[in-house]
Amino acid sequence: MVNNLDIAPVISLRGLVALAALLIAGLSIPEQAPAHPLAAVLTGLVLDPDSLPLADAVIDLDGGQLITRSTPSGHYSIAAIPAGRHRLVVREIGFAPDSVELQIPGQGRVSRSFMLTPRPLELDVPPATGPPGQTR
Repeated sequence: MVNNLDIAPVISLRGLVALAALLIAGLSIPEQAPAHPLAAVLTGLVLDPDSLPLADAVIDLDGGQLITRSTPSGHYSIAAIPAGRHRLVVREIGFAPDSVELQIPGQGRVSRSFMLTPRPLELDVPPATGPPGQTR
């Protein structure tokens, strides 16, 4: 036969466990609000002077905060842009970069296309070294 003194500590332990479970459930971490509750989507095209699409152009928002590349059809899209003023830079090898300051609204879509100007890539050529008159 079990007396009340032996049961009391077990009940207290079970009660304590139940209370802890209720407290943990009640103190769950609240859901975090989105980083930018009001955000827009920026879309556009990147083209060459002949209006042909430029694939893999780098589209950079605010110095690397958000970056994407244009598709083979020249399209790009950047989502979740917070409202406010932003700087957009577009780069592609063999073309001069282009940039623009944009005012992004709190919601919706903004469209901005670019036509990049060709610029030959200039490489630094190291000076030739060796005895004069020797060729390879």
